[in-house]
Amino acid sequence: MQSMAKTRHWSVRSLPALIASAGLPLIVQLTACEPPAPPAAPVAAVSGPLPPASAAPAAAMPAPVPLCPAEWCAVAGLPTQVTFSAVWGSSPTDVWLAGDQGSLLHWNGSAWSAVASGTQSSLRALSGTSAKDVWAAGLEGTLLHFDGTSWSAAQKSGKAWSPASGPNEHPIYALLALPNLLWAGGAGTRSFDGTKWTESHHASHLPTLALWGLDSSSAWAVGPQGMVNRWDGREWLKAQANEGPTFQGVWGSAPNEVWCVGNMGATVHWSGGRPSTIPSGTANDLYGVYGFGAKDVWAVGAHGTIVHWVGSAWKPSPSPASSALLSVWGSSARDVWIVGEDGVVLRLGHGPG
Repeated sequence: MQSMAKTRHWSVRSLPALIASAGLPLIVQLTACEPPAPPAAPVAAVSGPLPPASAAPAAAMPAPVPLCPAEWCAVAGLPTQVTFSAVWGSSPTDVWLAGDQGSLLHWNGSAWSAVASGTQSSLRALSGTSAKDVWAAGLEGTLLHFDGTSWSAAQKSGKAWSPASGPNEHPIYALLALPNLLWAGGAGTRSFDGTKWTESHHASHLPTLALWGLDSSSAWAVGPQGMVNRWDGREWLKAQANEGPTFQGVWGSAPNEVWCVGNMGATVHWSGGRPSTIPSGTANDLYGVYGFGAKDVWAVGAHGTIVHWVGSAWKPSPSPASSALLSVWGSSARDVWIVGEDGVVLRLGHGPG
């Protein structure tokens, strides 16, 4: 199993250089608080239009999803085995996975398909507003859009979606898609309104590693050294001094009810605009967080770590994986997905699928 230093592009080894280059802010807001590791194979930067890639299943495999006796079960029958860094979907029958070497997998409720992305660049983030509006991003400024039929790096005009102008200039580690608005985080944070990119003043020069928000007037961005910034609809403001652990995940049940997770098992709860550090019960780094209400939140991390917030405390959840778990998402409290290193894909209470 590769170490996280190899999995995350902004690892401890590369983070100082990233922070030093953070003078190139990267914020994206579009219409329509982990970053990645260098891919195993040479990657190609997305610097111009790519031909649309068909989203038709490449190798659909019938896979009924029987209930599993364990809380978490490994998903089988995947067409591709790579490190998956992101998972997002619009429903239980529309789930996307993104990972190394430009890998994109789709679950339609009964079968998996490998979908051509048009790039070999490692993908590190997914976000969308519907089955016909999904975004994927990653290293080298890669930014792809799915319109319900195909993925493309270019708009209808032929202009690239991505604001990056050269390889590695603006790696994108986080996406937040909202109706008529897209945020992209990396060396900074930018926004795209469907026509142009805007680079709003950022409260910190540290990289943005994760984004979360409910609408265009409220969003959260987290990153290294305890960075927590809030968007108030006009500008990014520091929610706290840049002191503390590196935060690698952020999610909330309301604009003022937000969880930040990060290194050494850090979990900080912002309630009513005030933070509280709450023991997670693990010292392992946490990379992703997602929930379904104030009393139902999942966090995942290194060494197969899964912890569940039940409203009063974090409870450990037995994990069938030993690899690092990088992202968590669910269509409901009973349909939750986790992805990570070495091709690991887990699903709550379901067997192979």
